[in-house]
Amino acid sequence: NRDAIAENQLHKLAVSSDLVAAVQRKMRGSGYDTGLIDGIMGPHTRHAIRAYQRDSGLAATGEIDRVLLRHLKLI
Repeated sequence: NRDAIAENQLHKLAVSSDLVAAVQRKMRGSGYDTGLIDGIMGPHTRHAIRAYQRDSGLAATGEIDRVLLRHLKLI
């Protein structure tokens, strides 16, 4: 369990409103409705991220992490 927590911590990062807006734009461009592109991690954005992650075979956390950013080609 400790290893799983450590692995999860490796993928977490500080998320700025600019980064959230960039993810929202990419998600919308891929057909996922994030609601407004406003840089806020609200329920629509989390739902869209979860759906994208699930559809892409990623862990459906609803969070912005390095795995998601790589997949969206934002890093």
